[in-house]
Amino acid sequence: MSRITPILMVLLLFVGVTSCKKKCKLSDDTETGNMVKNVVFYTKYVAWAAGTQGATLNSNAGYGDIDVSIDGGSRTAVNYNNYTVLLITPAAKCNSQFDKTVTIDHANMKVTYDLVVTQCSNCTDIVNSDQYVLVPKFPASYTVVFNTTYVDK
Repeated sequence: MSRITPILMVLLLFVGVTSCKKKCKLSDDTETGNMVKNVVFYTKYVAWAAGTQGATLNSNAGYGDIDVSIDGGSRTAVNYNNYTVLLITPAAKCNSQFDKTVTIDHANMKVTYDLVVTQCSNCTDIVNSDQYVLVPKFPASYTVVFNTTYVDK
């Protein structure tokens, strides 16, 4: 019996150590719908945090300079004659995945930016993360809807 006790203790210790919370694995962020893909945003200063209610930017006025690089190209200022920038700033857990979808419905004069934030439930720190998308210019008369959904993994 004395030989079984140490083996049993080692086995219990091994099970206890290996049963700790496993690291949460997330996929890469995705971009779908009516947006320019593979854009890197460079911001010098954004004067207003968009929050989940979102922001529609048709110029740098009030937001500071926003530059972009498309498909690894050179860094240039956003051309607001051709593009609009949509922004949601969710408060997300420290390990998160952001899936962005933009739909431009010209028949109903409506633009919808859906953001799904998949976050690791074992991560407790909260960070604000600006989620910009560059979309083709649309008329100012269009209604813009911002939807943010949180999924814990």
